[in-house]
Amino acid sequence: MTVFNLSLRLIKRDIPTMALFIGLFLAISVIVTLSGSDTQIQSFQQTRVPMAFIPQETNPIVDGLRAELNSIAEIVPLSADLDSQLDGLFFGDVSYVLTVPLGFTQSFLDRIQASPLGSQTLDSLAAQVLKPAVPLEKILGPNETRGVYLDMVINRYLNTLAIYRAAMPQEPLVETVRAVREDLRSRSRVTMSPGLVADGSQTTVDSPNPAPAAAEQAQVYFNFQAYSLLAILILGISTNLLVFNNRNIRMRLASSPQPARRINLSLAAANFLFALVCWSIMGIASVIFIPNILQSGRIIPFLINSLVLTFWAASLSFLIAHLAKSRNGINSITNVVALGTSFIAGVFVPHELLGEGVLQVARFTPTFWFVRANGLFAGLPGSQGLGAVLTNPEVIQSVGLQIGFGLAFLAVALVLGKGKQTRAA
Repeated sequence: MTVFNLSLRLIKRDIPTMALFIGLFLAISVIVTLSGSDTQIQSFQQTRVPMAFIPQETNPIVDGLRAELNSIAEIVPLSADLDSQLDGLFFGDVSYVLTVPLGFTQSFLDRIQASPLGSQTLDSLAAQVLKPAVPLEKILGPNETRGVYLDMVINRYLNTLAIYRAAMPQEPLVETVRAVREDLRSRSRVTMSPGLVADGSQTTVDSPNPAPAAAEQAQVYFNFQAYSLLAILILGISTNLLVFNNRNIRMRLASSPQPARRINLSLAAANFLFALVCWSIMGIASVIFIPNILQSGRIIPFLINSLVLTFWAASLSFLIAHLAKSRNGINSITNVVALGTSFIAGVFVPHELLGEGVLQVARFTPTFWFVRANGLFAGLPGSQGLGAVLTNPEVIQSVGLQIGFGLAFLAVALVLGKGKQTRAA
């Protein structure tokens, strides 16, 4: 108990410094979480490109093309003379000028008639109809890239129209154009996991396990703990235990009747108590400053996972304390370990944006599995009970590997500590 009480006295001595660190990291965690939730993409809104549409003939096909372009671009009135078009491009009034020359529609229909649908594939038919005798005329602004999407929309409209017309040549043009536009307005469904439901202009992005915004807030907050809590524990525990690296104190402890194993366990118990207090503060703060986290329905799994983080972070800090020689060394180790693992393991950058090589390296760190478990909690359906979440095989793997890392760190630290006590004796 003497060693345990001495460790607590050392921790109490550094309470002002530790309170400053905890407050600073806590404020950063809350700011990152709240700012991150505001920038979540809830829906996709396409930018409307300013363009000029100049038809030199009027018919259902040209009217349908104009209506299709009007749904994704801002059509600006512009004179048909070339000087006005160039001035509009130069001054930025428009980025794209499309002219439908006289005779385009007839040459387009002639090309379809000359390429029967049954004698070729759809791709070859599309290639043929996009090269009529009287082609569309377009002018782009300098260094303008937005016209690429407009070209895609135009080609898609003409290709679809060609397929319909080749399949139903007797259908009135008005009905054919109406059917084409209805077909182009249909949306496909793209599966992403995990993610929010976002309704785009052409595609609806859906997730089989849609995570509510509150769960994503919790994920961001607890992910950041892999940096903040790890840095606090390394600074706090390693700095306090550095006192026991003094040769005179080691010799004094070695001369006591207590065995080395009990001394090391007492040191570990005191510092694990400090780690538990830090975890409690971070957990309580999440509920106070970010009340939406309670609505996620996953607050208990997140807290359990962060408790496991606290265990292996304290064990790692205990190990670093036996390896460090000075306070400056501890500060350097904190930056390398806390920041380095956070960058490669997905704390600051999502796993989806990291390269496979980086992820292969990150899998050898407990931080990767901590972040992975948080992602699983946020992505699992809210209808699943706590038992079903915690018994999920992927969750068990992620949490179990973290515990394994913690036990390994603690075992090595105890061996090093016992060795120091034996050498001092």
